[in-house]
Amino acid sequence: MSVVGPTRLIILKSGKYDYGEVELVRPLHLVGPNNVGKTSLIAALQFLYIDDQRHMHFSREMDETRRYYFPDPNSYILFECLTPTGYRVVGVQGLGPLKRYEFRRFSYQGRFDIADFLDEAGKLRQEDEIRELLADRDYRKLEPNQLKAALTGSGENNGVHLGLVPTRDSDAYRRFRRVFSNLLRLAHLSQEDLKWFLYEIYESEFKQKSIDLESGYSSQFEKVKRLADEVRGLQAVADDIRRALRLAAERDEVRGNLPLLYTAIGRAWGEIRAELVELREKLNQQMEQLADRESQAREEHRETEQTMRSLDQQLGTLKRDLNNHEQEKTEFKDYLADIEDAKIANLKTQIEELGYLLKNAVQEPVARVAARMATHEKELTAQRALLEGITRTAATRLKGLCGEADLKQAFRLLNHKVLGLRLGADGLQIDDEIGLQARIRAISERMSDGVYRDGAVTLSLDALDPPHLEEYTDPALIAEKIKVLEETVARDKKTLQAAEEAEKLSSQKKALEQEYEELTEKRRRFSVFRENLAKAREWQKEHDQLEKKSSLCSERLGQLREMQREIDRDRIGIKGRLTQSVTREEKYLEDIRSLQRPDQSWAQGGALQLPASFEEMHALYLELHARQKALDTELGNRLLVIDSRTYGRSRGDSEAETLRILGEELDALAQKEEAAEKLWSGLAAGLQSSIKNMLGDLDRLRGKVEDLNRQLAKVSVSNLQRLRLELDENDQLVPWLKKVIRQEDSPLFASTQDTSEAYGCIGEFLRKSGRIELRQLFELKFVVTTADGKEREYPKLESIESNGTTITIKVLINLMLLRGLLDNRKEVSIPYYLDEASSLDQDNASAIVQQSRRLGFTPVLASPEAMDAADNLYFLKDNGGRLILDSCALVRIHREESDETWPD
Repeated sequence: MSVVGPTRLIILKSGKYDYGEVELVRPLHLVGPNNVGKTSLIAALQFLYIDDQRHMHFSREMDETRRYYFPDPNSYILFECLTPTGYRVVGVQGLGPLKRYEFRRFSYQGRFDIADFLDEAGKLRQEDEIRELLADRDYRKLEPNQLKAALTGSGENNGVHLGLVPTRDSDAYRRFRRVFSNLLRLAHLSQEDLKWFLYEIYESEFKQKSIDLESGYSSQFEKVKRLADEVRGLQAVADDIRRALRLAAERDEVRGNLPLLYTAIGRAWGEIRAELVELREKLNQQMEQLADRESQAREEHRETEQTMRSLDQQLGTLKRDLNNHEQEKTEFKDYLADIEDAKIANLKTQIEELGYLLKNAVQEPVARVAARMATHEKELTAQRALLEGITRTAATRLKGLCGEADLKQAFRLLNHKVLGLRLGADGLQIDDEIGLQARIRAISERMSDGVYRDGAVTLSLDALDPPHLEEYTDPALIAEKIKVLEETVARDKKTLQAAEEAEKLSSQKKALEQEYEELTEKRRRFSVFRENLAKAREWQKEHDQLEKKSSLCSERLGQLREMQREIDRDRIGIKGRLTQSVTREEKYLEDIRSLQRPDQSWAQGGALQLPASFEEMHALYLELHARQKALDTELGNRLLVIDSRTYGRSRGDSEAETLRILGEELDALAQKEEAAEKLWSGLAAGLQSSIKNMLGDLDRLRGKVEDLNRQLAKVSVSNLQRLRLELDENDQLVPWLKKVIRQEDSPLFASTQDTSEAYGCIGEFLRKSGRIELRQLFELKFVVTTADGKEREYPKLESIESNGTTITIKVLINLMLLRGLLDNRKEVSIPYYLDEASSLDQDNASAIVQQSRRLGFTPVLASPEAMDAADNLYFLKDNGGRLILDSCALVRIHREESDETWPD
C-alpha cells in the first residue's frame, strides 16, 4: 500500500544549489563537510510543512533566509508528493529583490518532470513558459492559509488536497508546527520545552486547563479583591507605619535639644576668641625682641668671618713655604754641589759631540727605507721568475696567437699584469684559443680614433696606455731591469744601515739632554734652598702667632652660630604658637560655620545635660543634627513608600495629619484582616469542582506519559537497560488541592483543620497570581537504568548520559509526540532532519531509523562521514561554491534482511 507523503525534494538555483534532487521515501544520509549545504537543503522542508514564515526556524534571520533561498525569480524549491488523490507537486518560487525576496507557493497535478522547468539546452525556462506548460495540470496558487488547509484537509484549500498532515483536531496543526520545528533545532530543546509540547499536544483533551478567578468568579472575586488589596496594602506597610510613628517621635525629641545647645556653643566661642587675641599680642612682642638680637649677632659674625678669611690666606702661604722647605731639607741632605756641577759640565760636552755626529748622518726614517727595499726585492724576484720562464708567459703566447697590434689595443682595457702570468693552472689557462683570439680581436676592432664603443658604453682611451710587450717578451730588456734592481736593493741596504745608526745616536742625545735638564733644575733649586735657610725660623714664628688668632676667631664664630641657632629655635617656637593660635581660631570658626542653625519652628525643650568644653558641645550638636536629619529623611522615605503603596489614600494636608491618619488605619487593620479571611474562605469553597476537574486532567496527562514510556520501552537507546519519562507533581500545591477534594462531602468541612490549611494555601497562591494553571501542577524528569542496574534521575534534557544518548532521546520523544497529533487512521510519512548524526554511534543511529519507520517518519541524517544506518547516501561536493546534487551523488544500500518495505 502506498504511503501519503513527500517523495522527492527538488531545488533549482536556490541557495548554493544550481540543481539538487533527493528522494524522501527512504531514510537518507547527506554526507559532506561542514557548511557545504546539507542543512540548507533539508531545512527547506519548512516551506512545505509550515504555512507562516514567522514560525519557521533557520540559522539566519528570515529576511536573510529569503535572500539566500530566493535570490531571483528563477529560484524554485519543489516537493513531489504522493497524496490521497495521486501525485501532486507543491512549488515555492522566489519573487526577486524588487519584492524583498518574498516567495509564493503553487501546486499542480502529476509527478515532477525536469523538462517542465529546463529547456533542451539545460537552461531554466521563464516563468510564463513554465506556467503555460503546467496549465493543463490543474496549476493553482496557494496562500499560507490555503496551504494549511491542503495539508490538514480542513478549511479553504483552493482545490488542492495534500493530506500530508492529517491532524486529530482543527487546532492540532498549530502544535504540529511547533514540534516539527523542534526536529530542525534539537540542540536547543530543553526539558521545559518538552513539558510545554506534551501539554499542548493533549491540550484539547483537558477539562480544566486553568482556574481563573478573573473570569470564573468575577463578581465575588472583585469584591474579595478590593478588600484583599486594601488589607494587603495595609499589611505591606504596617511595619513602615509603626516605624514612621516611632521615627517622628524620636525626631521631634532631638529637635527640641538643638536650639539650647546652639546658644551654649556661641557663648563658649566668645570666651575662646578673647584668649587667643591676648596670646597673639604677647607672642608678637617676643618676635620683635628676637629680631634685634639677631641683627647684632649677624653684624659681629660678618666682621669675624672677614678677619678669619684674611688670617687663613696668610697661614696658607706660610704653611706652603714651610712644607716646601722641609721637603727640600730631606732632598738636599746628601747633595754635593761641586760633584753635581762636574756632572752637568760632562753631560754638556757629550751632548755637543753627539750633535756633531748627527749633523752628518742620514735623516731618512728607518721604516720608510725598509718598506722601499722590500718593494724593490719583491720586484726583483718577479723579474727573475719572468726571465726564467719567458717562453711560457701569457705575453709570449698571446702575441703569437693574436698579433702585437691587437694585443696592445685590447690590453688598454685589460690588466697589464695578466701578460706576465705563466701559462697553466696556477696562472693563465687558455681553454679555447680560437675563442680567445676572436674575443681579443673583437675588443680591438671596437677601438677607433682613441675611443672604445660596444653599444653599451663609449670610453675615451686617452688616459689608458697600451702595454710595453717587450717588458714581458725581451730577455735582454728583462736582464737589464734585473741588474738595475739588484743595484737599487744594494743601495737600500746601505741606506737602511746608516738610518738605523742615526736613529740610535738621536735616542742617546735625547736621553742625555733630559738628564742635563733635570740636573740643572735641581742645582737651581739647591741654590734657592740655601738662601731660605735663614728665613725659615721667621716663617715659623709668624705662623704660630697667626694660628692663635685664627683659633680665637673660630671659637667666636662657633659662639655666634650657636646664638643664631638659639634665636632660630625661639623664632620657630613663637611662629608655631602663632600658627597654632590662628589654626585653632580657624578650626573653631570652621566648626561654627559647619553648624546648621536650628529651624525657628523647632521649639526649645528637653532636659539636655550640656558638656563642659566647646569641642564636646560641637560634636554633640553635629551628632544630634545628623540624627534628626537621618530620622527626618528616613521618615520621609517611609511616608513616600507608604503613600505609593496605598496610592495616596492616607495622605493628609500636612505631615502631622498624615501620621494621624496612618495611626488610625493601623489600629483598624485587625478588623479588616478578619473580614477579608471570611470572604476568601467563601471564594475558595466555590473552587472545588474546578479543582476536581484539574486533578483529573493531571491524571489524564500522567496516562499519556505512560503511553510514551510503553513506546520508549520498545526502543534500544545506547547501552541503557531502561528509559522512563516520569511526571512529578508540584509537592506544594497538589497535596492541598487533594485535601480540598477529600473533604468535599464532609459536614464539618468548614471547620476541618486540613481543609482550612488547604484553603489557606490555595488562597495564598490565588492571591499572588489570580489563577492556577494545569502546567503548574507538574514537572518532567527522565529516569534511566544503566547496564549495571543503577538508576539515575535527570531533571534536565540537555545532558542525559552522553551527547549521543541525549540526541537520540530528543528525536524519539519528538517523533512520538508528533505522531500523537496525527489521525492514526491515516497513514502518512513525514520526513525530518537530524543534523547531529556525527554525535551518534551506529546503534543509536539505527534505533532512530527503525523507530522512525515504525512511527511513519523518514529520517534525513547529515554528517561529514558516511554511516550505513540509512538506505540512501548522498555525497555533497562543493564545486567553486556551487552544488549540483543528482543521481550521480546517490549510493543505495541494499540489505539482505529487511522487515519493512518502502514505496517506490
